[in-house]
Amino acid sequence: MKHIFVRLRAWHDEHDQVADAALLENLGRLPWILAALLPLLVTGCYLSWGGQIIGAPSGMWLPRLIGWIDLFTLLGLLVLLMVIRWRRLNERITLLSRLLPGFLAALFVGFGLTLSTLSQWLLPSATMYVLCCVFAGTLLLIRPRVMALIYLTSFAIFYMLLGHTATSLGVLVILRFHGGLAAALGMCLSLVLWRRYALTELLSRQVHAQGRVLETQNAELERQKVVLERLSQHDPLTGLLNRRAFEVQADKVVSRSRREGTALAAIMLDLDHFKEVNDQHGHPAGDLVIKFMAHVIQTSVRETDLVARVGGEEFMLLLSATSALAAGGVAEKIRQRVAQAPIELGRDMVVQMTISAGVAAWEAGHTGEFEDLYATADGALYAAKRAGRNQVVFADETQKMHPMSSPCLV
Repeated sequence: MKHIFVRLRAWHDEHDQVADAALLENLGRLPWILAALLPLLVTGCYLSWGGQIIGAPSGMWLPRLIGWIDLFTLLGLLVLLMVIRWRRLNERITLLSRLLPGFLAALFVGFGLTLSTLSQWLLPSATMYVLCCVFAGTLLLIRPRVMALIYLTSFAIFYMLLGHTATSLGVLVILRFHGGLAAALGMCLSLVLWRRYALTELLSRQVHAQGRVLETQNAELERQKVVLERLSQHDPLTGLLNRRAFEVQADKVVSRSRREGTALAAIMLDLDHFKEVNDQHGHPAGDLVIKFMAHVIQTSVRETDLVARVGGEEFMLLLSATSALAAGGVAEKIRQRVAQAPIELGRDMVVQMTISAGVAAWEAGHTGEFEDLYATADGALYAAKRAGRNQVVFADETQKMHPMSSPCLV
């Protein structure tokens, strides 16, 4: 018994979750249901007033009464249809729209109950009550407790009225039995369809919720993928390309330069006496110097040029369609900017740095590989170191640029 109550409570909670969705579904169906009923009621009026009801003697008042019932029901449904269209009750949830499905179901069942009760004087039958119970249970999605109240109330009324209209005891028993079956059948249909709708709606929501979770997870995975790809290709401290990614892209640049027959230049840069910064001020200060150096380089070259941090304090630039003299000018500009800009380390500490640079360049029509250009620029860098630092040296010594003053720490 406890299990049953637990199950009923779970059903109640599920029904609360889908009640508004079911209401909107009903509101969408109402205009079509009402429009389909109108021709049936018109036909009923015609048959009743035309004296075409089988078994009805000419001039009998009962068919005309049924015709009037059909007419008033027809007019009521027309008014209801116009109100629904006018107030747009089938598009939004209001207090009136919440009452409409239950009212229409009660109207269905009550209409069938009335006609079946009155028809006992013509033809003992519960057909109209049975049909209306089935229609109410299948056309509308209404909570089981509401439909149970409608069916039980209608059957109680039907049971009592049959006692006044049934023509014999045998007919009375049979019609009451049929009426009970009709109410039970309608209730079962309503319950099954409601539960099916509730479970389908909840499953659909669960699927959509899981879909949103998956979309969020996929978006997060894509974001992490982008982050990992960036981390795998860029130096985390400066944001510049790392050595591996630089070499991959440099090979492509060299191949394109050979194919298009354009000049190509490489610059190797190294911070002078960088180890002294780390030893005297600590590695955080060294990181500040590295980031400053990266900023100076990035703001001194074109967006199409490749820039990478290839070592602790070493940087490399690859300049497309650039002559040796132009590359030397870029290197000298960077050297001067670094030498003339004191770097603040915090707590009133300032450091003045210098750099050494090596430049290697190929003229248009070259056939070399990136490794060759890299080795040549690296050799020029070490030539600048040996020559006293704080200067730019070309692989071709005849183009050596003039050095500036020696570095100092403040």
